[in-house]
Amino acid sequence: MDYHQGALPSGIRFATPDPKREFVEHLITSGINKETAITFDRINYLKSGEEYPAIPLTYEAPDDYLKGFRAISRPGTPFVALANDHNANLAYMRIRLKNGKDVVATLVVNRWHNNVAFLLGEEKRMDPLKDNLEFLPGMIGSYPNLFIDIHQDAIPDFIDLMESFDASDASKARLAKYGINRSDERFWETYDWFQKRFDEDEPVRGDCWT
Repeated sequence: MDYHQGALPSGIRFATPDPKREFVEHLITSGINKETAITFDRINYLKSGEEYPAIPLTYEAPDDYLKGFRAISRPGTPFVALANDHNANLAYMRIRLKNGKDVVATLVVNRWHNNVAFLLGEEKRMDPLKDNLEFLPGMIGSYPNLFIDIHQDAIPDFIDLMESFDASDASKARLAKYGINRSDERFWETYDWFQKRFDEDEPVRGDCWT
């Protein structure tokens, strides 16, 4: 992306070839007043020079699970290609913890666009190799393409599957254990669970989801 000096002086002294990232990180570190109660997604965002972590060899602490999800969120993950092939952008996840509680998260596929200056010819401005994933707490967005139901003990297998998915029959069978689409016999039971959880967590928005 090209940048040009504007006529008005900037209140920020930029020092790198990527002023856009500098501006974002300036907002994160000092531009948002605590009084606003505005939060920033620190789970998925990588600071300048920060690399995606490697998939953990063992899962013991909560941070190990977080590193695993961050590792497979990078561009080029085989699961991203699978989602792209099915025009899927959104999945709701139910993670059943050992302590009997359920955590809900949203998996979002971010579609890379070289620019959004035109309404037509979108496919020519997209770059699937740069698509990536984000894992967000709670239920974000509407009309999920897929439900994912997973037990805590199975998270390492699920992360490995998303990293190594090769569209083989074996990979598809592993995915079918966790993924629930409209043709799955578990669909309505799963749908009702997510709807009930949405109503409990966000009673105002819950009625709009259906």
